[in-house]
Amino acid sequence: MKLDDENYQKTAETAALVEAYYDDLEWSHYLLLPKRKMSRLDAIVEPLLTELPDGRTEIAWDDPGPVTVLHWRDVTTAIRTLLYHADIVDDHWGANAYLFCAVAEQQLLKFQSQPVIEQLAAPATVVNTARPIRIAHTLGEQLTYLRERVFP
Repeated sequence: MKLDDENYQKTAETAALVEAYYDDLEWSHYLLLPKRKMSRLDAIVEPLLTELPDGRTEIAWDDPGPVTVLHWRDVTTAIRTLLYHADIVDDHWGANAYLFCAVAEQQLLKFQSQPVIEQLAAPATVVNTARPIRIAHTLGEQLTYLRERVFP
């Protein structure tokens, strides 16, 4: 899991060390990072990133083996899909899952909360009128995310 540490090259070494320590287990490796970091990852990782047929991205290291790149958006989509389509048996888990998604979406994906969106839809001041222009791209991503990936 990476947020501010952009030394992605050490991911292979870390994964290999974990495998060596827990050598009696079979491993699948994933690198979780914000999507905005993909260009940085692509610029510094050897071998080059490969796009898989299912749309995911993979780093084809020999040791420890392939590492699949996931984004926070993938995690929140999976959790929200589960919450939307499944019968959640544990209310405590469900409440925490919703909270986790909200925090990840607002802090890592930079999505706006419902009250902010309502304020942007009916601006009362010049400052509020100019704000949607600055965050239009993020609002577009947020709308696409909600329409296509979470509630298809």
